[in-house]
Amino acid sequence: MTRLIEELMPLAKGAGMFATTRSANTIMQEMLVQLNFRPDGKVYPSTLQPEETLQLFLLNAQEAEPTG
Repeated sequence: MTRLIEELMPLAKGAGMFATTRSANTIMQEMLVQLNFRPDGKVYPSTLQPEETLQLFLLNAQEAEPTG
């Protein structure tokens, strides 16, 4: 999954990005951190699955700059 995200990131061309993931999905959270995304804000309830909570992750534009 990390490889897929890494391949998609250059398409953002240096723009800031965001992602959300379930709070219980620690694997996805670890992958996002490896890609320089950082958690932001507090967890919040999902409107589609009220028993789940979500976490917002942000990647600022400077960290999203394509390399190479």
